Amino acid sequence: MIIALPVEGQFHFKPGFKDKNKTFAQRLETLGKSKSLAGASWGIMVQDLKSGATLARYNEKQNLIPASNLKLISTLNGLKNLGPDFRFKTKIWHTGSIKDGILNGNLLVEGSGDATIYSPDREKFKENFFKKTVALLRSAGIKRIEGKIVEKNHLNLYSGIRSDWSWSDVGNYYGAGLYPININENQYSIHLSAPTQGSPAKLKKKDSLVNLDVVNVDVQTSPPGNPDLAYIYWIPGQNQVTVKGSVPQQNDLQRIKGAHMEPSAIFFQILSSELKKAGIELGEKYMAPENLQVLGQIESPPLSTIIKEINLFSNNLMTESVGFALCESGCEQNEWGWTQLAGFGVAIGCPPGYYFSDA
Repeated sequence: MIIALPVEGQFHFKPGFKDKNKTFAQRLETLGKSKSLAGASWGIMVQDLKSGATLARYNEKQNLIPASNLKLISTLNGLKNLGPDFRFKTKIWHTGSIKDGILNGNLLVEGSGDATIYSPDREKFKENFFKKTVALLRSAGIKRIEGKIVEKNHLNLYSGIRSDWSWSDVGNYYGAGLYPININENQYSIHLSAPTQGSPAKLKKKDSLVNLDVVNVDVQTSPPGNPDLAYIYWIPGQNQVTVKGSVPQQNDLQRIKGAHMEPSAIFFQILSSELKKAGIELGEKYMAPENLQVLGQIESPPLSTIIKEINLFSNNLMTESVGFALCESGCEQNEWGWTQLAGFGVAIGCPPGYYFSDA
């Protein structure tokens, strides 16, 4: 287990901690014998980073799954190998020519794994990707696009759903796959009504942009104050989902978050809508892909800002984006970005016996 204590919590483990708290080790032993932890694997070691002194320990050599604590290593890897000022760049291309305010060609968007793009109603970083895109087109004098708005392929072995992920996770927001183009952290919402304890919850609505069919809702209403234990199950390649589990009784609608199957499709719906709102007309006629040129690019916030979001809120998708960028900047042997992470773990002295497969 890895614990990074904030400054206000570190006074508990100042030098002399063990002398002032002689019963602490005994309490750890007592906790280890607790019936509630029977069969559990756990351990703790508190170490002073300056002196290297071990201030507290119990079962400290036990190999454990570090879960989201591994994000500390993943983001440190990103800082070292990409740098704090690294930014994801979404390139905007066009074919054909621009004349008299008309783009006689197609508009193409090439993503690079940026997980910070949000629709205007969900903006988190105040970067306003779509406003910047509108400004870019206006600076080029474009008032009408005769062709289609499409995605330009970006080859990266890292994108999508990883083969070693659990099938039961990939339908839920925390199991969303990362792609070259992402939107709203690749999440959507299903809203359930559960006003009566002991009765089945009912589907009331879902995000209108999401092309999916909720084929079954098998969710019971548990007592108020219970945790939300509703999960979305999705078979990759299909647009049907099932919701199972339980939600606590509540008079208001309850939101269950799922993972987008095709985030780029949502992205292009929003982009088209924002261009129309800005007065840019869309002809939507696919034209011959001739004379491909870069119009410009939209940059993400710096990696230092993204890493704050990752480590403060345990953001899975943004951690995946760091792996995407590392895979792209590394060699072709860099299997899904994690071969490099494993090597980085060795370099910084991670204990032996750990296999890096996710973050």
